[in-house]
Amino acid sequence: MKKLFSTLILICLITSVHAQKIVKAGNWKGNAYTFGSDKTSEIVSNAINAYNNLDLDLYLSYFTDDYVNNNKERLKKLFNSYKTVKKDVWAIIPVRNIKNETYVLTYSDVTREWKNKSKSKHSQHDIYFVNDTTKKITGFWSTLAPDDSNDFGLPTGGKIYLKSGNTTFQFTNRGEIAAIEKMQIALNKMDVEGLSAVFTDSITWKGSNGVIEKAPTKAFWTKSFSNLQSMNWKVQYVLPWKITDTDPVSGILVAASYDQVLKDGTKLSKNQNMIFTYELDGKISTVDNYIKDVKPAVSAVNKSKEVVTKFWNALSTGDLETLKKTMSKDFSFSLNVKNPEKYKFPDGTVLKAEYKGQDEFFGEFLGKALGMMKTPLKFNLDDMMVNEKSASIVWHGETTTKYGDYNNKYIYYLKIDANGLISSMTEYTDTYYAETNLFGLKIK
Repeated sequence: MKKLFSTLILICLITSVHAQKIVKAGNWKGNAYTFGSDKTSEIVSNAINAYNNLDLDLYLSYFTDDYVNNNKERLKKLFNSYKTVKKDVWAIIPVRNIKNETYVLTYSDVTREWKNKSKSKHSQHDIYFVNDTTKKITGFWSTLAPDDSNDFGLPTGGKIYLKSGNTTFQFTNRGEIAAIEKMQIALNKMDVEGLSAVFTDSITWKGSNGVIEKAPTKAFWTKSFSNLQSMNWKVQYVLPWKITDTDPVSGILVAASYDQVLKDGTKLSKNQNMIFTYELDGKISTVDNYIKDVKPAVSAVNKSKEVVTKFWNALSTGDLETLKKTMSKDFSFSLNVKNPEKYKFPDGTVLKAEYKGQDEFFGEFLGKALGMMKTPLKFNLDDMMVNEKSASIVWHGETTTKYGDYNNKYIYYLKIDANGLISSMTEYTDTYYAETNLFGLKIK
């Protein structure tokens, strides 16, 4: 076939100096193409040889400065990505128009191998635009037909098994990607109106638990956001596709992840694979949603329980460095006691009703109180109750002082700040027992 095509071209060159008339409307209509010079064919041929040798500098020397300035960096990356390339030209046809320009038509078979091991093979038709005065290529236009054995780049692929027979998939481009990007913006803003613009008036949501929910779109998203404090949905990839040779209704495969914070403080992190049905009107009607945990959900209550448990363990074992890490910088300690000034530590300093800051608590209270005990204080936990923002610890101690046994009972009421740290503690205890057996006061 290629030899026959070449023979026909040769006959045309011998028998005629004119090609077909220009039939497109415009200034050229009715004018004839004429065959161009061998020089323009030689320029294009040399450029193709440089391309085959991956010699970028030589290749670009055949092009105009404008083309080089606009394409050099792109072509540099492309050439560097190739391991080998071969453009095997089997026909070159130069034709001229009424402008000072020759169109050099080439037909070739192209094989390429990339450094990343990818390979491709296709037939290619190019039209190179050569300026007759400068003898430089100003640009070119290409169309290609990929080989069916290619690793990638085919117009159809995959396989779908239908009752009526098997067929393939095609990529589609009706605005699917833009729709998902709009959805991402609206979802992260928890914008019901914005999401309504992306979806049909009603939505069908198929959960990974098998539950199918059908509802008006606005009502669906309003309900979905009712328990949310914040949402961060991140799209990883979007693949829009349709079944070959069917109507334009398409599917959109989306891989994503999200981080949610519920109004009770619970944090959720999930990975998602979703399949959207994209209708003829350019809106989404159905969602198949498949999710899995990135990490177990940690509720605010669990987080608070974690810090309170850490606080108790550090306090009861004397691990002051860990204890400090559970407290906020502005931590305060209060005693539920009347007339605290009547209680004096051995160094003569008086007890205060409130100690502000970690330094005061450790330096002016805790160290002095423990120093009044002859035997190490044993901390015995009786109960611990924790919610999101506060906790209560019930415990009793065992020790001795110079005034006798001191086995008092205590309740600590803790407050927890937004950062999950203990911001304050109030102590409730038997103050009569403390007066007599800790401070040695005689009750009249």
